[in-house]
Amino acid sequence: MPWFLVDDQFHSHPKTLATEPAALGLWVVAGSWSSAHLTDGVVPDDVLPRLLPDAVKLAEALVDSGLWRRVKGGYKFTGVTEKIPTRKAVENERKAAAERQRRSREARSSRRDSGVTSSVSHSAQSNPSPDGYGSVVDQRAGGNGRATPEMIDLIMKEIEIATGKRIDAEWAQLTYANIVGRRHPDNPAAYIRSAIRNEPNPRTRFLPNY
Repeated sequence: MPWFLVDDQFHSHPKTLATEPAALGLWVVAGSWSSAHLTDGVVPDDVLPRLLPDAVKLAEALVDSGLWRRVKGGYKFTGVTEKIPTRKAVENERKAAAERQRRSREARSSRRDSGVTSSVSHSAQSNPSPDGYGSVVDQRAGGNGRATPEMIDLIMKEIEIATGKRIDAEWAQLTYANIVGRRHPDNPAAYIRSAIRNEPNPRTRFLPNY
């Protein structure tokens, strides 16, 4: 959503002080309208009456004080005390935002697919895990049911990827117990990774006090 930006010295600018309050009201409303419609600071003649009563007369007051200037078919902000985003800048930002969202969706989809593949392909293996977290034996919890430091680190990283939030080691331990429970998966790392990545509502399930 584009914004109509006003200089913080607008209240004391000589052009502002020389303009009647009603005209300043039109200036603000018209600035909002121009930003919303991406007209690059131009306010057409036929739009004025829809903004404020007596807008035509007030527009001339803005021209007299130098806050507006007359252009073909309407009026234009002079850029002295305000900044209105250009149509080109807003459209470029919207395209960039859409591209970021597309890449984010693809990344999430790729992580989900990778999680399913890892869960299936590694479940029958006892070889070292290819993700760099050590062997399956190293990844198993000790006899007291607590996860190893490597497993805690894995859980913290996976939850941060899935939710955008960083949890602490204590919550990661609780998450380990919640996911694994009394199960004894052949590859705990792959099992936990798949559970986190394939959870439909990871923020609800894996974040504290959500």
